[in-house]
Amino acid sequence: MRTVCHKAFGTHPNLAYDNDLKDQCVAIGKRMIATTPKYTVGVDLSDTFLDLQKQRIAYEGWEAKSSEHITSKFPPSHAGFMMIRNNTLFLARLMLINRSDDIMKWDPRHPDYFRCYDNQGNRIGMEEPMQLSQMLQEVIHTDGFVEVNYLDPKDPVKVGKFSTTTTTRPVRVEKLIDPLVPHLKTNQRVAYLCFVRSLFWLVLTMERLKMPGGQRLIDHIVHGRFWVNDNQQDVAGRPLTLKASTLGSLIKKQMAKVAITCGNDDQDAEGGKETTKLSGHFLRGHAGSLAYDLNKLGAKWQSDEGIIRARHTFETFFKNYHRPTVKRVQIAFLEKVQANIELRFEEAALL
Repeated sequence: MRTVCHKAFGTHPNLAYDNDLKDQCVAIGKRMIATTPKYTVGVDLSDTFLDLQKQRIAYEGWEAKSSEHITSKFPPSHAGFMMIRNNTLFLARLMLINRSDDIMKWDPRHPDYFRCYDNQGNRIGMEEPMQLSQMLQEVIHTDGFVEVNYLDPKDPVKVGKFSTTTTTRPVRVEKLIDPLVPHLKTNQRVAYLCFVRSLFWLVLTMERLKMPGGQRLIDHIVHGRFWVNDNQQDVAGRPLTLKASTLGSLIKKQMAKVAITCGNDDQDAEGGKETTKLSGHFLRGHAGSLAYDLNKLGAKWQSDEGIIRARHTFETFFKNYHRPTVKRVQIAFLEKVQANIELRFEEAALL
């Protein structure tokens, strides 16, 4: 109508657009547009869990014949370091629901980034000097917890230069044992999927591996970084630290081992390519969705547990990350609920 009047009567002040009002109307219209879920296909990580376990079993050279046994030693070597590094990275991304950029700027050797507590909430390592591996072992033995912070996270939710704190706990192995589920049939297999235990073996390996100059690998890494290649060095002769893009690629390569292809985040248009490949950030969305969906089925953690760990808003979560949790996991979780077994998020994420 405005166009018709303009043609009939020419330019007139009363027919001019109010740009501010136009912008408001457009913004309201966008919020009112009916949207469909970006992702409708869930991700089942059971084959990935089996592959992670297969790598550990092949390297350590043994497999438990009964359920009671758990790994008690891990031979330090370059091959062992690379394998346990990559496995721990995958479990960290799953349990902490972080970005590649977050985990790149993380250093568990320093308390600004990482702290260990026993099950009474007492800070471990305050009474006497302890190696990081010793502190992690105490967390596991006492069923304690660890706190994680990242330097300069991309999200605005931070305290000073650091992110808000994410708390995670070891897996209670006995809560997950199920002889009918291949990746949960023994203590050994369940323990392999515990982030805190995997981090313990990684740190212990880094404490034992020596650099060409005789220094321990863990002592020779630049402050503020942790993920390195022990066979490559930077210009200062220190272990080469891995970029965020490299850490993201390691996750994609792990998924490719079980014939699941991941694309790049910037290629992930509305509707996605979920029938042929996952988005690069799928693991963050998968874990956050599992936390949200299982809360609706009776989990004791808060519905926004995954969103808090990922440090984004509900709106961003549902618009760009949420995907339904697969039925197999929902059924397995409901069986635990019916059996009065209360799982932590870290445990439910491994079903």
